[in-house]
Amino acid sequence: MLECQNQDKNNVIGLGIGVPGFVPLKGDRIPQLVNMGLENVPLKFKLEQKFNAHVLVENDANAAAWGEHKAGASQGTRDNLLITLGTGVGSGVIVNEAIHRGNLGLTGEIGHILVRPIDGKLCNCGKVGCLETECSGVAIESKAKALYDEHQLTAREVFNRADNGDETAKRVIQEASYYLAWGISHALHVLEFEVVVLGGGISRGGNLLLQPVRAYLEDFMGDCPEFPTEKVLVSKLGNKVALHGLYYLIYEKIN
Repeated sequence: MLECQNQDKNNVIGLGIGVPGFVPLKGDRIPQLVNMGLENVPLKFKLEQKFNAHVLVENDANAAAWGEHKAGASQGTRDNLLITLGTGVGSGVIVNEAIHRGNLGLTGEIGHILVRPIDGKLCNCGKVGCLETECSGVAIESKAKALYDEHQLTAREVFNRADNGDETAKRVIQEASYYLAWGISHALHVLEFEVVVLGGGISRGGNLLLQPVRAYLEDFMGDCPEFPTEKVLVSKLGNKVALHGLYYLIYEKIN
């Protein structure tokens, strides 16, 4: 990246990086990046050595939530949730206009709440029936490949087929939407968010995903009809949302 911009590493004063996993509040090592097969990664230390600059390592969903809060769909709210839908499922929680990390930094691991603990699929984390085994991009691809008997099928192609009226593809997306809405309803029952934003590659499915999620959520929130399901939105910043968040976070750290 520096070479593309004709920049020297000595000109770097701050570096922000988002990782798909738990970032502890104390210590410089990332204990485990499940979907990357890495453990005990001294990422911050290595980057500080290489660049001699301020380094901020943040959970990618937290970074995305902060980017959306500062310049996207949740801008102007105090309490909001961003759910990232890609290889896995993660979330970033904003409470009182600040990232809420919890006591250890584990807040937001919504992808690993159990939605099918009895008959679900084995998750990379070792548990059975995690949310991300039902509505991540990998989950959508896996279900579609089995139904179509096509081994090269991608989640994007599933959405394209659904958009063209394919009933099998629609059914796959409906099922993923059901479990996603289930997960959102749990989050809303714990913290009353003003807005829930869907980000990540799968969110580019637009209304094919958004409409069934809102419909299922209306059923799941029947005991709390005050929550308007139209407040479930799609990210305005697309696949650059985490970059926006990291920019604001490292800028705030330096200044």
